This record gives sequence, structure tokens and C-alpha cells, in this order.
Amino acid sequence: MDALAHSMENVLNLGFTPFSDMVCLRSIKLIAENLRNAYYWGDNLEARYNMSIAAMLGGLAMGTTPAGANIGHCMVEALGPLYKVPHAVACGLVTPYVMDYNMPACIERLAMVAEAMGLDVHGLSKRDAATMAVQATRDLVKDVELPTSLKEIGFSKNEIPKTAKYLVEERQSYYLLQTYNPRRLTIENVTELLENMYDGQIAGD
Repeated sequence: MDALAHSMENVLNLGFTPFSDMVCLRSIKLIAENLRNAYYWGDNLEARYNMSIAAMLGGLAMGTTPAGANIGHCMVEALGPLYKVPHAVACGLVTPYVMDYNMPACIERLAMVAEAMGLDVHGLSKRDAATMAVQATRDLVKDVELPTSLKEIGFSKNEIPKTAKYLVEERQSYYLLQTYNPRRLTIENVTELLENMYDGQIAGD
């Protein structure tokens, strides 16, 4: 999930390049094709080998764009320690919502992700393909039995206003989000993001 988050965040990063796309989309493809088999069938060496390659590419992804992340890791590294959630578990939880949050500003990029994940997007609009990518990512998180809402990790809904303020006014500058996140962060839209994460709502629900 950390490898997926690295790769997804650097596809949806305004500093993308042809090289970053090559690394990140290949990692996403390998994870979509192999993670379930590696999780449920630990003796499947082909799946585990492919996941090791995906993990390596996910590590490389951080160095392929200037910021190396987007709002996803900004949130993960704030929420994970606070609620004692392992880093990769937090990555799994956050990633579909970050894709959904950024979608209005990067529909074509998410449509590329849908194709990398092997989804049948023939005849679909870019928006519909992008929505499928978000849903497929949440399905992958569910299928490997990870939490998909803030409620599940003990996050209090009362914390949303304070957390939104912290992310927008303090934390985003550490990740250069003002320059490289596709969508400009505001108190209002980050509050909406956290509310969706709390309730488990994404595009297409």
C-alpha cells in the first residue's frame, strides 16, 4: 500500500514527467495484478516477485518528481502516528480519497491510472474512467482487509475542523503542495475530504 501510494501520488503530481509516468504506472499495474494473489496465497512466488518489483518502483517513484508526494502522504504522516496506525495501513486508507479529492483537477491522469490497473474503459468518458480508478483502488484496499474509513481507526469526527486547519495552514508547506498538488487546498475542501473519509464516501457511491 505504501508503494501504491507513492506511485499514485507521483502520477497525480504536477511535477510529473515521462520518466515518472513510466515508473509509477508500471508499479500501479503490477500491484493491481498481483497484490491479492500475494496476500491470499503467500506461496505464490510469481505474485510475490512482481510485488517486490512494484515495491522497488514505488520507492523510485518518490525521486521522480520534485515533491515526491501529494496530499496523500501529507495526511498519512499526520494521522498515522496520532492514531497509532501503521504507515502502509494509513496509506491504503487515504489513497482512494486523495484520488477522489484531486480528480476534478486531473481527470485525464486518473483515466491513465484506470488503464494501468487493467480496467475496461473502452467507450467511457475520461471522467467515468477516472471514477473507476478510484473505486477499483478502494476495492483493492477492502480486498486485502484494510480499513477504508477514518471511523475504523478511531478518528473522532470532532477532530475534523482542527485537522483540516493543521493540514492547510501548517503541514502542506512541508510537501510543497501549494506548487505540486493538482488541487489547491482550502479549509473548506480539505474539511469535505476528511468528512468523506470519515463516512467512507467516494466518487460513484
